[in-house]
Amino acid sequence: MGINVDEVVGDLLKGIEDRSYAPHIGRWIDDRVVAVLGSPGNDVSTRMAFGMSALPAGVKTPSHSHEAEELAVVLHGRGVITVGDSHHSVSAGDVVVAGPWVPHVTTASPDDAMVVMWVYAPPGSESRWLDMESDKGAQ
Repeated sequence: MGINVDEVVGDLLKGIEDRSYAPHIGRWIDDRVVAVLGSPGNDVSTRMAFGMSALPAGVKTPSHSHEAEELAVVLHGRGVITVGDSHHSVSAGDVVVAGPWVPHVTTASPDDAMVVMWVYAPPGSESRWLDMESDKGAQ
């Protein structure tokens, strides 16, 4: 699979700036757009999952944890990624890792949207989003 990161980031940003625009990939989940790009569930990868999330300014993900280690690469914008009790101020180019079962939250700055590429290993927790994509196609 090959993707152009800049094109995907642009599409996701357009989606969060204009709610009437449906991004080519991904779907609105918990006030952000989530796009699963690779997973055993979509036959792109076998031992990892990867994708992107776009958060409008001021939005934060729900606190969550999972079996997988997660690598987050900030592609656009700035904000804070909280891993356990550690708060990491981040901007484009920064990388943060969350260990297995460690609660983490991503928060976009109040005045800038944020796009993060994420990679999980082992895969599995992204399957809930793929299930939502299947439901979207059935509607």
